[in-house]
Amino acid sequence: MKVSARLVIIVFLASCGLSWPAHVRAAATGRSSHVVSNVVRRSNPGRARPTARTSKLSTVAVQPITGEAGPGIRSQVVQIVRNHGYRAMTSLPRYEGTGQYPELARDHHLKAFVTADLDERGTRRSVTFLVWNGLTGSVLGRWSVSGSATSLGRSIGKGFWRNIGPVLAKAVAPPSTTLDEAAPMTIDATSDGADSVASR
Repeated sequence: MKVSARLVIIVFLASCGLSWPAHVRAAATGRSSHVVSNVVRRSNPGRARPTARTSKLSTVAVQPITGEAGPGIRSQVVQIVRNHGYRAMTSLPRYEGTGQYPELARDHHLKAFVTADLDERGTRRSVTFLVWNGLTGSVLGRWSVSGSATSLGRSIGKGFWRNIGPVLAKAVAPPSTTLDEAAPMTIDATSDGADSVASR
């Protein structure tokens, strides 16, 4: 006999003042609760625990690069940074002075700034990358690479993270100025203290 049929019979007998043996009722209700629990678990298959990589990523600002090849080099650097678990911010403009880096880092929760100076002479190009610490605004490291217009991209792809990755790991973001949301406070209205206050 199916579980649903057993439950119907149990309800009918209960309305008549009768009942099935306890072990039969336990078997029917136990199986039905097991089925319900399985349905509840399967109804939310996408609720996975967030990993450390996806829950909170460090943000790095990749500044615009001037020059004919600048936008392409910047796009390549952005992709490399993202592939290694960082968020890359590209909405900030290029700043001539670096004294405002700590304030910008604090406002945008930035771990570091990546800037680049590109030198284009004929078919030869050279670029120097600098990493600026978000907390202090000071230079943490630099890496220079050069090559032809066709080979520079390959050289950046091979050497950028090997040279800049460890530097970014040393960068520190300024402490956040956003206050955490306070936990809700629960007041027991049935306590003696609440009664004494209400009676005054």
